[in-house]
Amino acid sequence: MLLTVSLIIGIALLLYGLFLIATIGFRYHMIMWFYYAAGLILPYIYRWKITWWGILLYLLIYGGTIAGCIYIHVNNRAVIRQAEGMVFDILIILGCKTESKAFLWRIKKAAAVYQKDKKGTIITTGGKGSDELISEGEYARDELMKLGIPLQSILVENTSTSTEENLKHSDDLYHVSNRRTGIVTSDYHVYRSVMTARKCGYTDVFGVPSKSEWIYLPENLLRELFAYIRFLLY
Repeated sequence: MLLTVSLIIGIALLLYGLFLIATIGFRYHMIMWFYYAAGLILPYIYRWKITWWGILLYLLIYGGTIAGCIYIHVNNRAVIRQAEGMVFDILIILGCKTESKAFLWRIKKAAAVYQKDKKGTIITTGGKGSDELISEGEYARDELMKLGIPLQSILVENTSTSTEENLKHSDDLYHVSNRRTGIVTSDYHVYRSVMTARKCGYTDVFGVPSKSEWIYLPENLLRELFAYIRFLLY
């Protein structure tokens, strides 16, 4: 029975990994999905006897990643709750690939928060990638104007290539790190974004979540875990 359950879960993880590659392309960390799958499928193929000690060993080998993803998810939820009902002086939209769903959702979230109180300033961030026609900052500015945000309420940062640069360059240009700031980004990314902002010297900063596609949540949490580990190390 346990071997059959192990096989079913392993196949599900294998198919999820293949789905990710087919829909968003291969990333090195995606190897983890096949690593997890192998640990569950191989016992069935070789008819290994599964014991509770074997399950404990599997969790010791693989469980760190699971625990890490849960840690990221719990902290994302905590950061999101902290920002509820806040009125911000500054909203910073973190850059993302132009015309992607994720970026459009971030832009719409920033517009909705701004229109609620009609005060403060929105900073759009992100440079121009090799496959983009204009910079992410300029693209977000144009989309905000289509949503009715007045140009005088939008500032543009258009040279950054990472979350840290989004925040550093915004402060370098507009000196906003000591003002109440909402970091507008995808819901799975808010915790690391706020931590990065604090590292960059922001003193009153909160995460403002935009929606993401639920099917990619496990993948996004796994990617965030590796990014968070890198953040802690550097």
